Amino acid sequence: PLSNWSQSDRHGRALGLLHWFDVVVNCHGAAVSGLMAQLRRIDIKTVVSLHLSDLTPTGRPVGNTYVALAHEHAYDMFITCSHRLAHWCHGMGVPQDKITPVPNAGGYELATDLAQSIRTERSKRRRVGKPVKALFLGRLDRQKGLDRLADVIRTCSSTAVPVQWRLVGKAVLEDGSGGLPAEIQALVEPPIHAAEDLNDLYRWADVLILPSYYEGLPLTIVEAMRLGVVVIATDVGAVSEVVIDGKTGVLLRTEEAASECVRALATLAADPDLMVRYSLAA
Repeated sequence: PLSNWSQSDRHGRALGLLHWFDVVVNCHGAAVSGLMAQLRRIDIKTVVSLHLSDLTPTGRPVGNTYVALAHEHAYDMFITCSHRLAHWCHGMGVPQDKITPVPNAGGYELATDLAQSIRTERSKRRRVGKPVKALFLGRLDRQKGLDRLADVIRTCSSTAVPVQWRLVGKAVLEDGSGGLPAEIQALVEPPIHAAEDLNDLYRWADVLILPSYYEGLPLTIVEAMRLGVVVIATDVGAVSEVVIDGKTGVLLRTEEAASECVRALATLAADPDLMVRYSLAA
């Protein structure tokens, strides 16, 4: 649904704040799309930055990408976080010359020498006989496949796959979410934001697990890979633009995500050399 405010005539204050700019970039503010035609009319360049299509609990697409399509006439440029989303926008009728893909990079700066030091340290780890250090990092909501993650944790425990878990994130309220699974509630740690803390977390991890139902191009994946963390993630959104199955990480089929994730963890636990190869390629 479009915002009631965006379709109203109560835009005076917002237009007063924006009318003197040369360019206005809308980063996932659905209601702001309703202003863009008025801004374009007074020769301001209008840009929308898009990251993903959300899905309803029944799998229907919804969200900022669709709101932007409804106001396509009002935008000079569509900036997408991946090539796949750029193709989607064009397929949905956005003219090709309006679309500019700007693929996601890490969400914070990382010194080259520090990155190299962490990668070198990782390549020398002796993992034989040690559990795989598995990290989940992100919002604790339905999108991220928490039910799948709980299944993976439960199965690894019952089948003696050696995994040491860290789950870092914050629960969000969502209608019908039913709360966090017990396996996740018992392990979850508070979210972190500082670059130094994120580097320490990625340095600790051998693998990043992201069994999402839908994604754009997650910053978490890019940040993990640049420090040599092996990504195990569902093949959704534009994840396959950076994770190459069997080379830089493991892509999971959505229908078999939990069981395939367990198998991938068992394989990496039994083959430390494979872990190193994936890590260096990542």
